[in-house]
Amino acid sequence: MLTALLLSVLCATGGQLLMRSGAAGFTAPRQFVNLPMVSGLGLYGVSTLLWIAVLSKTSLTLVYPFTACTIVLVILAGTLFLGEPVTVGGLIGVGFIVAGLGIIYLAGKAA
Repeated sequence: MLTALLLSVLCATGGQLLMRSGAAGFTAPRQFVNLPMVSGLGLYGVSTLLWIAVLSKTSLTLVYPFTACTIVLVILAGTLFLGEPVTVGGLIGVGFIVAGLGIIYLAGKAA
């Protein structure tokens, strides 16, 4: 299930990047029907199916916190691939998310 969880996070991240690319500069609803947008929605759909597979085998309270990895990856990928700026506050926030995930992981391991 770890593989499906990680793939779900990666597909959601890729979907967000593609949807951002497909939405850039457009305002009219008709303009949003383009290859990056449709591809992003498709990846998001795959992410959802993988997420459902994970939920069918694992506790929601155990795996849901790891959806926060998507936030971290989107911020990093948005900076690296889309050239979007990251503020100091954004980096601090990412640090808190990573620290929180570490705490959840360690607490689960100790239990």
